[in-house]
Amino acid sequence: MGWLQRLTGRAESAQQDVAELLSTPRLFRVTSETVSLDDRETVRRWLRELDPDLQQQVHIRRPWGAIAAISDRRVLQPAGTEGSTFSRR
Repeated sequence: MGWLQRLTGRAESAQQDVAELLSTPRLFRVTSETVSLDDRETVRRWLRELDPDLQQQVHIRRPWGAIAAISDRRVLQPAGTEGSTFSRR
């Protein structure tokens, strides 16, 4: 499909083998930060600190596709732990 994008004048595909943190602190405003997947500590910190109030997402872009982690407020209750709750945060 690269030949079709070049023919139609579209930009090259998104960077690959990177992680991108997207935040939406206000309506119609998106901030982003991108690091290489070699920077594992930053990627892990982003995943641990996903904030539902900022509607954050972490996108991992690879040559075969992308994976997204999205923050939410759901409370987990693993099987066999009746009466106790665990939060993802």
